[in-house]
Amino acid sequence: MKLQDKTCIITGASSGIGESLARGMAVQGATVVLAARRQEKLDQVAHEINNSGGKALAQETDLTDPNQCKSLIARTIEIYKKLDVLILNAGVSMWTPFEDINDVSFFEQL
Repeated sequence: MKLQDKTCIITGASSGIGESLARGMAVQGATVVLAARRQEKLDQVAHEINNSGGKALAQETDLTDPNQCKSLIARTIEIYKKLDVLILNAGVSMWTPFEDINDVSFFEQL
């Protein structure tokens, strides 16, 4: 897939796989919108991408809040006039014994 001039949202972009995806996609010419809960870390990643010739925007977003998800999409389209790629990479973990996991907790992880 050619990423030149594509607008991409990457969730979980403040570290790990999401950060690496954002950096790699920016190198290939994509504009990346970085989404995660840690604004300071997002700002750092966006700054580094922008300083190396890429295009990045940091948007603090709690993906468990539907209104913040809508705002993420709306802001992306407002600024860049399009959204070509959405990578749902954010993750959370549950630190509890398996036998103590109930249906609600399980589906919250999905």
